[in-house]
Amino acid sequence: MEMETRLTMQWSKALLGCGHHNIENELVFQSNSGYVFHDSSGFEAGSAQQFDKMKKFVVDHAAARTLQKCIHAIWYCIPMTDYHRTVTAAEQKFFNECDTGHVPVVVLLTKVDFLHFAAMEELLDEGLGMEAAKSRAAERESQLLGKWQAHIKHVLDQCKFPPKTYLPLRKMHEERADCTALIQLVKCCTVHCICSVQGNERNDDEGIGGNGKLRYERV
Repeated sequence: MEMETRLTMQWSKALLGCGHHNIENELVFQSNSGYVFHDSSGFEAGSAQQFDKMKKFVVDHAAARTLQKCIHAIWYCIPMTDYHRTVTAAEQKFFNECDTGHVPVVVLLTKVDFLHFAAMEELLDEGLGMEAAKSRAAERESQLLGKWQAHIKHVLDQCKFPPKTYLPLRKMHEERADCTALIQLVKCCTVHCICSVQGNERNDDEGIGGNGKLRYERV
């Protein structure tokens, strides 16, 4: 369990950060080379080329007939640093146009810790003193997360290809971050994908060998 936690923290730090990436490139950690990650460049600015490249990669790998080539889960990251506009045209375009087939898409709400500052600001604006605001910040932060997660779910669940589930991530930058929920999610996605493609591999006379790699993509 400790090994899985350390590995998951590596995943989250590498995959949930900012940067420009080529979705075709593989990201593999030496601590567990059986997991392969692909990270797409952002298409928030409306780049049709970036979106089309990501969509082709997703559709092609989602339809793959072997475990080694198939994507096993897609993590769609929505940062809570700009929670007033968490669902943009980019999100709606993705979930209305990208048919991932049997591959589950999981919305990860990242940088949830930012809501602590929003909670403090609200409480101070309501006239509370600093100490009183600090004592009530955790409760208000939880309320804000619940409100905006419900909003995101309400909008995206109405799309043509809605997410499978939603998971808020807290304190992923800390050494002792609680990765339990993320670990369980990875396991569930892995089992789901193996069950989905196992029949195809049998039809193609290919076994799921012990050297099969599990692929995850971050959007």
